[in-house]
Amino acid sequence: MNNVVCILIDSVIWESIGCQRTKVSTTPFIDTLKGESIVANKLFSYGPYTNSATRSLYTGRPALDDFGYYFQLNTAPTNHYKAFHEAGYETYGFYYPYYIIGEGIKQYVDHTTYLAGFIFTSEWGGIFRHYTEIQKTRELNEIEFTLLIKRTTLMFDVWIDFYNDLIKYPETGELIREIVSDFDVKGALEILKDEYTRFKESPKDYLLKLLEQGKNHILSNLDNIDVDRLIDRPYLNEKIYGKFRSFFKLIDKNNKKANKCLRPDIKRIVRGISRRIKTKDTSELGFVINYFGLRYAVDKLKKDSQTHWQDIPSARVQLDYAANVLEKRSGEKPFFMSLHFLEPHNRVSFFTFDVQDETVHDEEFNMLTSFAKDLGSDFKGSITYYLSVRYVDYCIERFCDRLKELNLWNNTTLLLVADHGSSYSFCPLHNTRVNCFDEECYHVPMYIRHPGLKGQEINNYYNSKDVLPTLFDVLGLSKPEGMTGLSMIDDNSPCKDYVLTEYMGPGCPDMSSKYIWYSARDAHFMVAYKVRALETFNHGFICEAYDLVKDPEALYNIADSIKKEKIQYLLEYIKERHAQIKKQTEIFLQDIKL
Repeated sequence: MNNVVCILIDSVIWESIGCQRTKVSTTPFIDTLKGESIVANKLFSYGPYTNSATRSLYTGRPALDDFGYYFQLNTAPTNHYKAFHEAGYETYGFYYPYYIIGEGIKQYVDHTTYLAGFIFTSEWGGIFRHYTEIQKTRELNEIEFTLLIKRTTLMFDVWIDFYNDLIKYPETGELIREIVSDFDVKGALEILKDEYTRFKESPKDYLLKLLEQGKNHILSNLDNIDVDRLIDRPYLNEKIYGKFRSFFKLIDKNNKKANKCLRPDIKRIVRGISRRIKTKDTSELGFVINYFGLRYAVDKLKKDSQTHWQDIPSARVQLDYAANVLEKRSGEKPFFMSLHFLEPHNRVSFFTFDVQDETVHDEEFNMLTSFAKDLGSDFKGSITYYLSVRYVDYCIERFCDRLKELNLWNNTTLLLVADHGSSYSFCPLHNTRVNCFDEECYHVPMYIRHPGLKGQEINNYYNSKDVLPTLFDVLGLSKPEGMTGLSMIDDNSPCKDYVLTEYMGPGCPDMSSKYIWYSARDAHFMVAYKVRALETFNHGFICEAYDLVKDPEALYNIADSIKKEKIQYLLEYIKERHAQIKKQTEIFLQDIKL
């Protein structure tokens, strides 16, 4: 069996790969893999942010099956680690402690490498804050308390497990060793265990106190293992921004020159003002703010880097460590390794920010300067975003060179994929940066490079749930039980001329009360629809619609004026899917009460 390396590059737009938006390729190395890769050209994530998007990618199931991602991956019958572990692979996971959450997943990871501390602020924003808002108008009901108790139990279990790992197996914290060495892990563990005991003694009372205290609660300030502390600001300002001043001046100049044509026209500004007055929604003029974000992208990068900037180690540091791990391994089993990079994500980065080594940075900026000079001003969108993609491509090339040195290249399959897309290239200029239905936030790249494979481009619509079934097909392995996605290379798979997306909007993915955000699109139209999971389809409403023939960048929402019969066929696809989700959710909530 072939070894497998899965590299997830967070927030990558399909069009940012190759030369689709730029004069020269942002991914010259990845381009060379095309001859022996399966390449998906119409792959869509289910949601526009990581939790919603990876739920389907890593389980091979639609995002909102099994009560969605409220319990992260845990309610799905399988996941990427379990599937490869049961197929006979030795598994290596590089991940956040709070993200791959729960023993049901952890038991299938043979070797854990943590990328961060336990980021409680993400738990707060992703789960708890939702219930504080409910508490302002009414008391939580029994279902809500039951869900929250089970989810909090899961949080405590994984958090305690994280600290235990750092104590018993120090190698799990090797990538964050410098920060962990300044942190009282044993002391934090004792506090956490005490809090867990209090929670178990009276779960409802504990949760009500937690919701009331919010960021003043002891849990909120318990873990300060923060990767951003690896960034040496004096070095950054002197040896990066100072030493390579001419490079930053060049990219700033070219970025402003390149994007003059993206300035919003009068028609759009007038329409935006009109809709702002009508809807009282400030986001109707978001494209104006985003234009300034585009124009001053280089200044934004410098400003972001002076405060809290990055959450996990750089791609280069991760991949160098991964290569060293593989060099030392002696097992007979094939390996499966899963990695996650954040360089193109929101606060972009395009150099190795977590080392202070002038040799490293001279090498990287030599590559970046060459790319920037060749690129000139012949591109659309933020140059800092494209530089981040170029940097990751460079790091992946270095890693693959190491695989060749270790004689692993010819028996290693490489999956390169994004969890979701991004609006941080600011092209097209849309309104809302994340929680939206814009194509660039969903349309993602996928390469499966397999030694000796004849390259093949897939031009039919697929979802992220279809990635792992395709990978297993390429490897000659049966699709794991529990995965409902389709192999893109199976001639018997039905070819769809449309694609659906589904997620729970911003914040807590509570399917007992919140709206589902659906979309359906094909070559002609896109329609977005919102309805609560437990309501019948007709209780929902069309919130956005676009004529993609007349308005290919989806700049003008015509939900109020389009004739419904034109998009009825897309609504029928959503209606059919909603009936499935409604039934599943009802059963799940009935069972969870028992």
